Amino acid sequence: MNKELLENKLTAAYEYFKKINHTRNMNHVRHLSQKLTDKKYGIAFAGHFSAGKSRLINSILGDNILPSSPIPTSANLVKVYKGEDYSRVFFSKGKPRKYLAPYDYELVKSYCRDGDAVSCIELSYSNLHIPEGVEIMDTPGIDSADDAHRMVTEDAIHLADIIFYVMDYNHVQSELNFSFTRDLTKAGKEVYLVINQIDKHREKELSFDTFKNSVYKAFEGWGVKAKGIYFISAKYPDAPHNQYQELMELLEDKIAHRNDNLEASIYASLKRIITEYIKATERDFALQKKEAGAILEGIGAEKLQLMRNEYDSLSHEQSILNEDWEEKYKAGIAKILDNAYLMPTSTRDLARDYLEACQPSFKVGFFGRGKKTE
Repeated sequence: MNKELLENKLTAAYEYFKKINHTRNMNHVRHLSQKLTDKKYGIAFAGHFSAGKSRLINSILGDNILPSSPIPTSANLVKVYKGEDYSRVFFSKGKPRKYLAPYDYELVKSYCRDGDAVSCIELSYSNLHIPEGVEIMDTPGIDSADDAHRMVTEDAIHLADIIFYVMDYNHVQSELNFSFTRDLTKAGKEVYLVINQIDKHREKELSFDTFKNSVYKAFEGWGVKAKGIYFISAKYPDAPHNQYQELMELLEDKIAHRNDNLEASIYASLKRIITEYIKATERDFALQKKEAGAILEGIGAEKLQLMRNEYDSLSHEQSILNEDWEEKYKAGIAKILDNAYLMPTSTRDLARDYLEACQPSFKVGFFGRGKKTE
């Protein structure tokens, strides 16, 4: 998509959400606009708790950033990128705090033990194996019972240009995996499925090809149109059927060509934000309609018709007022001022008498009227 056209769409979306005071979507669109300006490439890792996301991310980063860091990644969104050495903690309430290296890891750890208090952690390191401008995101498990955690994951995914959905070998075919990845691919996101911990596979119980084909068929049956499926073991590089190296090569290629489809990725994110907003609005309207129906239940047909007629009449008056209410308002005020007496009656009477006395023909009385007139 043309960059100028995309900027216009982002501006229009931001103004609309600002008009209706939808703060969350306003922030989403603002972040997308900033992403377009900064040309920041986002790689998100999502999936269940304990699916091995952190170990896989460490392999990509070339360092044990997440396990050795003070961050309990199961409860918070963690963003890692190359740059000045520091840590920044974003709280659910209050201003964020930035800690320059060498900072107190135990202090940051104390903040992050409470997933409700901390929404996001940023970790910036100067010696990572990724180029500047690339942001790696480790999201909370999508199977969390906490709505705040799910919202954090959704907020991260809308900024991602590419998503790796990581699953444990023993928990691949769950409805949550299918529905979550289906919605992502429907929204135009570039999604890759990663089946981790295949070292758990037992060839004697089931051939690996049979397992693999069952995974393909299951996701296809749910309408999940992933760009690819990788079967890996991040912990055991020599595990049979391990596609870990192929996954790393794919990631390197995507990073090398990260700016080729930036506009298309941002547009897909914008489309997803708007689509989800429309769906939520429709659900709210259906609920309101149902509640209104319950209130009207039991009211007679004649009374309902009177209510409809009154509603139609009020709606007509509102439409007339909406057309040129400002002009009518100003004209009405002007008319009131034109017809208004802006002085008390006694003052008006004195003014009238004075104006009459100023006339050349003014006379008072019959006898001695000269003095009276004077």
